[in-house]
Amino acid sequence: MSDNMAVFLTFVFLALLPWPIWRLGLFEAYRLCQSPVAVHRTIFSSGFLRGRVGKLFVGLGIYWAAVYLTLYFFPDLKIALLVTGFVVAGFYLIRARTDYGLWSGMPPGKLTFLPIQPALDENYYLQKREKLGPIFKIGSPPDLRYLSFRPLVCIVDLKLGREFLKQHDLSLLNEPVAPFSLQFEAGGLRDMSDVDHKKYRKLHHRAYSNINPKYLDRICRECTQTALSKMQSSKKTSRLTGVDPRPFFDQMMFEILAQILFGIHRGSPQFTELMGHVYEMNLTHVTRRTRKSKFRPKLQKTLDFLRDYHTSKSSSMLGDTNREKSVLDLIGEQDRNAIFDDNVLCNLLNDFWSGRIDTTGLLTWTCKFITESSGRTELAKISVLSDDAADIRSDNFVKEVLRLSQSEWLLRRVTKTIEFNNFRIKKGWNVRICVREAHRLPESFVCPHAFDVDRFEQDELSAAQYAPFGLYRHICIGGHIAHAASRALILSAATEFDIDAVQDGPLIHLWLHWAPSRFFKVAITNKTSGSIM
Repeated sequence: MSDNMAVFLTFVFLALLPWPIWRLGLFEAYRLCQSPVAVHRTIFSSGFLRGRVGKLFVGLGIYWAAVYLTLYFFPDLKIALLVTGFVVAGFYLIRARTDYGLWSGMPPGKLTFLPIQPALDENYYLQKREKLGPIFKIGSPPDLRYLSFRPLVCIVDLKLGREFLKQHDLSLLNEPVAPFSLQFEAGGLRDMSDVDHKKYRKLHHRAYSNINPKYLDRICRECTQTALSKMQSSKKTSRLTGVDPRPFFDQMMFEILAQILFGIHRGSPQFTELMGHVYEMNLTHVTRRTRKSKFRPKLQKTLDFLRDYHTSKSSSMLGDTNREKSVLDLIGEQDRNAIFDDNVLCNLLNDFWSGRIDTTGLLTWTCKFITESSGRTELAKISVLSDDAADIRSDNFVKEVLRLSQSEWLLRRVTKTIEFNNFRIKKGWNVRICVREAHRLPESFVCPHAFDVDRFEQDELSAAQYAPFGLYRHICIGGHIAHAASRALILSAATEFDIDAVQDGPLIHLWLHWAPSRFFKVAITNKTSGSIM
């Protein structure tokens, strides 16, 4: 073999060595192409190279250029590079064995580098549980918002997950779901220290709990009817093409949460101003590395606006006992100085942002189930029930949607090596409690993959069976708002609007949830007029 051929083969081998990285890059690019935004607009946007896909390919380009230049100018190094390459490849293969680490007490499972299977197969974690048990390990999958390359221990069992959180609470670091929460002093409620969490959670929990349920239902019903009417009259919809419901649900949740959290009603000048502030902050694109000096002035303008609006509204409505109170009003009643605490307002903004995204996802899933045969059967039952019975049945419909499709997983980082259930979890590893998959276990539910509202007509389920809004201390305090919004959609579909799926496709994997296809579109028909226009 000639020396040039040896150099060429060495380059090919070393170029293919980081195959998990370019495999992940191709997968991420494929997911990017599924976006409704035109691909060329995304690729040539200024933020593309700062995104994960761009970073992966830029990193690969630098690596390949470095290997090529090294072999071109220093061909005698090919033996050393080959040996290094074989060592790295052997490291990959050893860690990819199911029994890797068992001798040291680690859970079973492969530590494949950057596995993409979890984002391709919605039953991946269930299949792993069936083979390896309720506790196992995998490499860092692409469904983690922050690609950390940390090994991941998965717990597919709610009882074990709760025990894990309870036993090792002081040794766990809660990874922020929203990077926005890193921008303010105490952090989000889910990420706070114990002292801050006790103080702020009590304040927020009381306020959320005291929302007038009739007021909440009325607001949700009005905004739902408006959203469905807009979908029905949209110029983009027809019986052939349908309309994507997500933008309408997103706007609907913006309106609901603006009223419920801040007391800002849609159509008012303050509502328009709030929209301007939120879109200027662009919370979706706030990352861990966003500079506070750049973002903080925008945030401060929003906080000042909310503070001024609340103060002026409170003084103008002083003595009006009939007015409906927002969460911010209820917080102010508990502590007059809370309005001047940035952490209070920042957490409400955090709830506003994340609640809008999560509930939009829940509404989209609810809409999908409504269009299926099992959902239509339920709507027929709900339509002939009394108001109270219809509310209960609709709420159980929402519970089943949450159980099957919209339950979050919980992520914690281990800050010191710990022992749990006879397994050793090393410092720096991540632990994922797979709530959605735990909701599909046959020992918890009969026919767990079937859509069956009747399962919630029986006795209340324990936290070891059903926990769609979290486990242990950091449970979502706004779950009843998500329930109310989805319940309003179900009741409207049962009595006022027909919702039909016009287009659909395979499920897509987002960073926190599986979601209906990006091609999912619906046509809306008014039951009384029978018109879609």
